[in-house]
Amino acid sequence: METNNSAEMNKIVMLAYDLWVDGEVMDSADRNDPLIYLQGHGNIIPGLEKEIEGMKPGEKKTVIVQPEEGYGVLIEDSLVELDRSLFPEDYDPEIGEMLTLQDENDEIITAFITAFDDQIIEVDLNHPLAGKDLKFDIEVIEVSDATDEDIAAGHIHSGCDVCGGCDGGECH
Repeated sequence: METNNSAEMNKIVMLAYDLWVDGEVMDSADRNDPLIYLQGHGNIIPGLEKEIEGMKPGEKKTVIVQPEEGYGVLIEDSLVELDRSLFPEDYDPEIGEMLTLQDENDEIITAFITAFDDQIIEVDLNHPLAGKDLKFDIEVIEVSDATDEDIAAGHIHSGCDVCGGCDGGECH
């Protein structure tokens, strides 16, 4: 892999980071197991992607991402009660579990279970980190050229570890 590149559109970036929220490390990736993504395609939150733009391998910095460029502002009245009959009979919900839902306009919505009983499953349509300032300590480890397949797919496509598999060149 090339090491004299900067993180820019259509480059594969290997990133080590610690994500701090409210003074606690919430997530991290280290040099041995970095985050690998395609720069400029929205594979990571916008505020972080902007801050990484132009960085070179070995560069480090601390970044504060505001909610508007992170996981969004906190939306009041985002709790929704769903009838238990909408779920399979043997479904066993867990508090904090992420659900992918579809609304009446066929829009995909991510929700998180906040409560449940025998009749209702209550979900929050906010991401758990919505409304939070996100502090990232980042280090760009490596930057390399993406393949044409990566660029066409809009994410790292080579080997299909990201998308779950290919069938005749089609990304799933």
